[in-house]
Amino acid sequence: MRRVIITLIVVFIGSFITLAQPSATISLPYLEHLPSGNVYSPIIVEDLSGRENFGSFQLLIVYDPAVITPINVKFSNPDLPFYEWSNNLGYGPNRIILTWSSFTGGIFLSPGNELCQIEWKYKDTTAYSFINFVTVIHRSDGTKIKDKSSIWTSSEILYNTTFKNGSIGKK
Repeated sequence: MRRVIITLIVVFIGSFITLAQPSATISLPYLEHLPSGNVYSPIIVEDLSGRENFGSFQLLIVYDPAVITPINVKFSNPDLPFYEWSNNLGYGPNRIILTWSSFTGGIFLSPGNELCQIEWKYKDTTAYSFINFVTVIHRSDGTKIKDKSSIWTSSEILYNTTFKNGSIGKK
């Protein structure tokens, strides 16, 4: 009987923790029929559940360097000031990493809010490049690498996040 009660308590607590975890959907757009030159790709909060503040996030993004090159990141959202960002547009041969951490304890973002815009140099209007969030990376031995796209609340709870990938050019 004691084991049954303990098992029920563990299941109840586990269910509560799962239900309490906030969730978010973050997206990149599909941009077609663009002239060559500079192209802006906004990163948008599409959906949120829970009323937890964003405390920090890291966005690891991969792309085709033969088609586009990251030039700059624009910070048009006044709730996410530029001085709270740490960006590396040359993180790897085909990847960038965008990191934001609140200095003031977190902010609440509503669906439709823009996190930032990536400015790309689009080299060829006939070419296509994926723009994908990296959510899990595995080494050749199967172990996971820590660098990935993630969002945390101001109380350091990991958001259950759906990342929607985008592209530049027509496939």
